[in-house]
Amino acid sequence: MSSLWHMTVSGTVLIAAAACVRSLFLDRLGKALFPALWLVAAVRLLTPVSVPVPVPAGAMALLPAAGPAREAESAGGFPWLTALWLAGALILAGAMLLRHVRALRQYAQSLPAEDARLAALTAAAGLHRPVSVRVCQTVSTPLTYGFLRPVILLPKDWESCGPRELELVLDHELAHIRRLDVPAKYILAAAACVHWFNPFVWAMCALAERDIELACDEAVLRRAEDDRAAYAMALIALEERRGRDMLLSGFGLRAVRERVTEIMQYRRRGLRGSLAGAAILLCSLTVFATAAAASPAIQGPNVTPTPYPNLFASEEVIPTEAPNQADFMPASSTPDPIPWEPAS
Repeated sequence: MSSLWHMTVSGTVLIAAAACVRSLFLDRLGKALFPALWLVAAVRLLTPVSVPVPVPAGAMALLPAAGPAREAESAGGFPWLTALWLAGALILAGAMLLRHVRALRQYAQSLPAEDARLAALTAAAGLHRPVSVRVCQTVSTPLTYGFLRPVILLPKDWESCGPRELELVLDHELAHIRRLDVPAKYILAAAACVHWFNPFVWAMCALAERDIELACDEAVLRRAEDDRAAYAMALIALEERRGRDMLLSGFGLRAVRERVTEIMQYRRRGLRGSLAGAAILLCSLTVFATAAAASPAIQGPNVTPTPYPNLFASEEVIPTEAPNQADFMPASSTPDPIPWEPAS
């Protein structure tokens, strides 16, 4: 549990730093930076190892050296906190896995989309993995699942979309595949299961979900900058079709408004923004790989007391008088005769 406590502290620091960077530079830096920051924080929450960095002893006193779990375990008895954490993690992981398996069973009933336009668009993406486009009766908006063999699911009324709207929507889903967003969401889900008790982790998952969509929107607009209005209208239409599933996907009205605003305010980022984003990501990776550890050189010399300090004392030792032999004789009136001297 001590490793879990340290992972929680360091991961929460990264989450707070990423949230501050997002609130200050969301409109100034590339959108691909922020999912990378959330992914670094999620991996740190799942990694129990780090590189120790020398920190002064005074600063170490301000850091939490041990959590409640370690104190409870050191007290002896049944580890209630460990059992509670494990039960919560297993219940949440089981619920997520059950929901995912049910969704995959529904997706398996989809049918291949036989259309030359879709085949041409997926072939033009230039992906090294085979991508299949299928039509599912149970989904209301396009979505992507699968890692080694990704699948793009289209709703049953996809033919009602215009040619340009269909191209933009499919390009958005291909951006998810190109950016490896499916395994990134698996990592975020694993961090949520392990750190289910940390509200910062749930906030990270919500913001990461929104930033992943913003990064894909930016990737689409990078190739179709003149179609910002058409892409925003397509997004609004898709969210209107989502209906009740919108509560399950994690998106709300605020997220849709944020995406439409970023789409209409899109502008290409220059070299300065790219360098700033790379520097921020490098700093987060540095914090990820390090952990505070007290340095002996900073703490001061380690003096070991000698067992006999007077042995090396410089003062002159004054000899005392020789002991009197009578002090060691037994208390009697007549001393004992010497063995080799005859008694008189």
